[in-house]
Amino acid sequence: MALAYNVNFNGYICSLIDAKNDNVYFGLYDNSTNNHIKEIDYLAENINYVTEILKKYDKPIFFVGNGSILYKDMLQSTLKERAIFPNNNTYNNLSAVSVGIAAFDVYTNNKYTEVEYSITPTYLKKSSAEREQEEKQKWK
Repeated sequence: MALAYNVNFNGYICSLIDAKNDNVYFGLYDNSTNNHIKEIDYLAENINYVTEILKKYDKPIFFVGNGSILYKDMLQSTLKERAIFPNNNTYNNLSAVSVGIAAFDVYTNNKYTEVEYSITPTYLKKSSAEREQEEKQKWK
């Protein structure tokens, strides 16, 4: 979410962080009302699935994050003129300022609950220990 606060764009902002093997951490936000960013969707998924989701939106989408650099050609060919990218990479780097602004916005607008904004990792696949355990269970 904090990457979305790097940009002053009135409309949809899509944050894509590369998670390797054609996977991304994806967040879609709407910044078209009252200058408060509203979360629309987020997930960790394959880039092809994410582009299918983005096709459903008929307005321009401003992309940020290192995944937007990596998949820029794919996004442009899929979304055409609706895909907007920054002129430089300063919008693609997370900063303490954007994290602070995001946290302040969430707090001042009462957009949080203890469970929603606890820090919990989202994993794209099981850990190696979990996979090893499952393999052992198969052979029992």
